[in-house]
Amino acid sequence: MIYPTATEILHCVDHALLDASDPELGRMSVKSALATCRHMVRHVEVRLRLETAILLDDIDKTRSLLTQLAAQIDTLGEAQASLAQRIRSTLDNESAELESAGDDLALVRARALNLREQVYQTLASLQALQMLDAGIKDTAHYRQARGLIREYIAYELQQEARLIAPAFKGQGPRR
Repeated sequence: MIYPTATEILHCVDHALLDASDPELGRMSVKSALATCRHMVRHVEVRLRLETAILLDDIDKTRSLLTQLAAQIDTLGEAQASLAQRIRSTLDNESAELESAGDDLALVRARALNLREQVYQTLASLQALQMLDAGIKDTAHYRQARGLIREYIAYELQQEARLIAPAFKGQGPRR
């Protein structure tokens, strides 16, 4: 184990910033900048602790979503078969790449972002489909697919809050 840990270093930096934010400094811009630095240090501490687990959970959730979306899109007709195939191709490619990522946070993050990008591309395709065929929005499978995406977006926001709230909530004003 390497000592001090990254979290311990950040904790020391936070305390140094706290000591530097002595009320004697007087200038509001200096106090504000130091308060912002302290918030960001706490945010990094939380990310070090939680980010890998959140990303791996997100990958599982996103893979499940994409699998469900491909199944729903298959039922929308032959014209949408290429979209469903692109989703399945992304899933196949990501499985192999995730296995090779191991514990490398940058690679895990890249895998999660690639899957999210496929969700966003799928949403854009569904929105474009609605523009071309106004009646499609009344089909159960289209509504189900859009509902799944809305649920996923809500899930993403909750996950991001897990990283932000502990670092900022109740820690005083931000700049």
